Amino acid sequence: MEESNVPEISIGWSPALQLYILKSRYDEKRLDRFCQKFEEYWGSYKGKILAEIVKCTGYEWKTRKLEVFIFEGYNESIPAPLLINIYDEDKDFVLFQLIRMLIHNIFLDNNIYTFFSKDEAGRVEIEAVIYLSAKRISASILPEKEVKRLCKKAEFGGWQKYIWERVREVGKKWDISKKNLKEWLIEKG
Repeated sequence: MEESNVPEISIGWSPALQLYILKSRYDEKRLDRFCQKFEEYWGSYKGKILAEIVKCTGYEWKTRKLEVFIFEGYNESIPAPLLINIYDEDKDFVLFQLIRMLIHNIFLDNNIYTFFSKDEAGRVEIEAVIYLSAKRISASILPEKEVKRLCKKAEFGGWQKYIWERVREVGKKWDISKKNLKEWLIEKG
């Protein structure tokens, strides 16, 4: 993949985000320390992850710059704005969640959500597709045992457990090693 197709990604944190939007307490030194460590960790995988997202989805990046804000608290990570919980400073899990949110962003770039129904079943299916993609991409950089741990940790309850059941069903229909998402969606109709 050409370097020009890769979005510039910056990672930081914001006191305003913590206090006024998330309304959660935070430790400034902890966030500074984790942000610095995670930037280095992410930097060692960034090129491969962004290329794997394009390969797995079949779609190109349109966004040229993404700002990632890390935070601590009880909220889940979200793709827009791109907010990533530091989850007890588990850098592999944060990386897994960042991969998932980046897949959401390439979907937003390419309007992929129109391929899925807007009801709950459609939302669950798109999350299942995203988790399945994140699992495959994580497996390209992390040991299998670690990927299994991350997937289990992502099943933290409620609707997430239902999504992971759907991941297994979608995985039986979509052979991710033979077709990218774009090809599968076209075939699926």
